[in-house]
Amino acid sequence: MTVHLVLDEDVSLEHLQSLKENIHSSLEKYKFEHTTVELEFANEQCRDEVN
Repeated sequence: MTVHLVLDEDVSLEHLQSLKENIHSSLEKYKFEHTTVELEFANEQCRDEVN
């Protein structure tokens, strides 16, 4: 599973780490073989959308 999550505000490094830990903990119950969670900032263009 791959997901891109867009943050709508600036967050500290500690908050980013906490978000990642919470997301991964929430996904454990689904027993995905592999997950990729990418956090992006609101003013950042997703590299998958670059022409």
